[in-house]
Amino acid sequence: MKAHELMKLVSMSLGAKIVAAILGKSLAQFYRYTTAPNHNPDTPWSPGVFARVDDLVEALVNSGDLHTARLVAGRWVHQVGCRLVDMAPAHPNRPTVEGECVDDLPALAALHAAICSPKPSYPDVLEKYEALQMEINETLEKFREKMLAEQV
Repeated sequence: MKAHELMKLVSMSLGAKIVAAILGKSLAQFYRYTTAPNHNPDTPWSPGVFARVDDLVEALVNSGDLHTARLVAGRWVHQVGCRLVDMAPAHPNRPTVEGECVDDLPALAALHAAICSPKPSYPDVLEKYEALQMEINETLEKFREKMLAEQV
């Protein structure tokens, strides 16, 4: 979905006047945000807040800073009670399921240490949780590979 289409949906949900006020823009400027960039060549078009955040996240990804890009995206999804999930496939790095199980333990200990630290920070705990989740995904993938091999 393009930024202007998303802005139009937000407008339909909340009302154009409310969204314009939240963004600190005039109603006319807000309506430009909901129009396709090539719709009226005589009207200057601003990409709006969604496209700006898209550009920001894309720049972070292109610079290799996935951690910060995920924090930006995670902030938005957290507001609606969701969490980001890494869609990259798991690549086990141990030759056996048992090895993968043992490999999970340092990540689990790091998560517990972050949670129990004197001044835990949510971003730090979340980072440790995601690292543990990656380790567990590797274990599950190794187990899946083992089960498939045993079926042959």
